[in-house]
Amino acid sequence: MKARVIGKIFRWGVGSFLFLSVLAASLVYFYQDKIIQLFVAEANQHLKTKVQVGKISLSLLEKFPQVAITLDQVQITESVPGSSAPLATASKIFCTFNLKDLLQKKYRVRDLYLEDGTVQIKVLPNGEVNYHIFGKDTTAATTKNEALSFNLEKVALKNMVITYTDAIVKQYYKFQARQVQATLAVKEKQVAVQTKGNVYVHTIRLDKNDYFKEKETVVDAALFIYPEAKKVDLAPSTIRMGQADYQVQGAVTYADKTNLDLKVEGKNTNIQSLLSLLPDKISHQYGRYRSDGNVYFNGQIKGVASARATPQVNINFGLRRVSFY
Repeated sequence: MKARVIGKIFRWGVGSFLFLSVLAASLVYFYQDKIIQLFVAEANQHLKTKVQVGKISLSLLEKFPQVAITLDQVQITESVPGSSAPLATASKIFCTFNLKDLLQKKYRVRDLYLEDGTVQIKVLPNGEVNYHIFGKDTTAATTKNEALSFNLEKVALKNMVITYTDAIVKQYYKFQARQVQATLAVKEKQVAVQTKGNVYVHTIRLDKNDYFKEKETVVDAALFIYPEAKKVDLAPSTIRMGQADYQVQGAVTYADKTNLDLKVEGKNTNIQSLLSLLPDKISHQYGRYRSDGNVYFNGQIKGVASARATPQVNINFGLRRVSFY
């Protein structure tokens, strides 16, 4: 008797799943042209620069159970007037919404996935930046009764190479987001971002010195962005490199000049792991030293960062059951 009841429930469940799947697939097929047209029209309202896309399609399988608007071979031009250089490229970009939206014919793009591409952020010698590509805030909650709108709650990066070049302060950063996910929570004057994932650090170059070269890291960071106040608060966030943990917290303001007020703390480190973060000319000089035990440190970075000013850096070291040889 029990086996018969279980069999009926199983068949009913499978049948319901198949029915809903066929229904959803039919709706996707029936509405795909309309949804793509709405998406293109809405994207054009937000973007100020040229965007090239190889193909746009609608899929139920790519990010199931979400419905995905899929963009293949994407290139977004930077915002520098007269430039045709790309700000970003991606093999695929997915913009997703749920099946309920499909049934209600009100499509809210909440999740954004970028895969296999590059983002190249620049600050030019004259202070101009290349990333002002949006006409309005795409993270802001939508109040209009629009058929399709952007209300981002999650951004996911996979195999995305990100570079930052600042010609004024002579800085260059290069990272590869192997698998990173950021969740967004938007309030009236605040955007809260929680980021977790695996990031490969190619280099952090300050002037002519390379720091953090070729490091695999695991990032767990939380920050709060205040666009009107031009301020970013960094909650206690952790960067793990091997067995070592580095915690960073503080604030960055950029209303006029970039002002840093950051605290950093290292745990479970040793001489080798600390030296590996420094430029080659320093690490090679002291590379013959080894240590067993726990070397920890804490410090503060405070002040204006610009072409003519360098923030003050104070570092304190500590040793716990350490031997050098």
